[in-house]
Amino acid sequence: MSFRTVTLHSVALPSHKGSRKGGSLGELHENTQPAPEVAMCVSSLLHRNMTLQDRAEAGLAGFLSLDLFRMVAEEKAEELAVPRGSLFMSGQTCFNIQGVALSATVLTLCKDANWHPWKQGTCRLSELPVEEWFSLLRRQSSSSQLSARGYFAAGARTMMKHGKLLNNEKPMERKPEKSLTEDECLDRIGFAVFAWIRWSL
Repeated sequence: MSFRTVTLHSVALPSHKGSRKGGSLGELHENTQPAPEVAMCVSSLLHRNMTLQDRAEAGLAGFLSLDLFRMVAEEKAEELAVPRGSLFMSGQTCFNIQGVALSATVLTLCKDANWHPWKQGTCRLSELPVEEWFSLLRRQSSSSQLSARGYFAAGARTMMKHGKLLNNEKPMERKPEKSLTEDECLDRIGFAVFAWIRWSL
């Protein structure tokens, strides 16, 4: 099954098991959380092996489907006479996730051909590497509490260790990966919009 097929079929409307007579608000809230669409938004920026075309398509499809889910949740909240926004993620969370998808789409259009942020490391376009680095430094302290002096000393030791490891590795072969043209991006936008319209009818 191609990525395009997966994208199309994952943009699905949420199921609502609850009603006024049965089902708690918590159950309703759980059933209106669009996990596949959130995954599309996040993977478009962090997944290692996706092509630029797939990143653009996943990000745009995820962005649009979150809008669709929010509208469906608002209609359902009105139908069930529950507070507006109680059946979906908070507006700020939705805004942040959609921002991730848009960031990935922009990168597919303007990245340098020799810049490869996805091939090495772990989630380099997020704050996770920073957290992992700080964790490495804290482990060198018996109390996990670092003074300024301890931080710089631990950082120097860790960098020297990693430097030796890198010197023993063969350079990674990197093939240039050109950014998408406007026509290629528009093609992906067209499919993402088609998927959005198909499932909103």
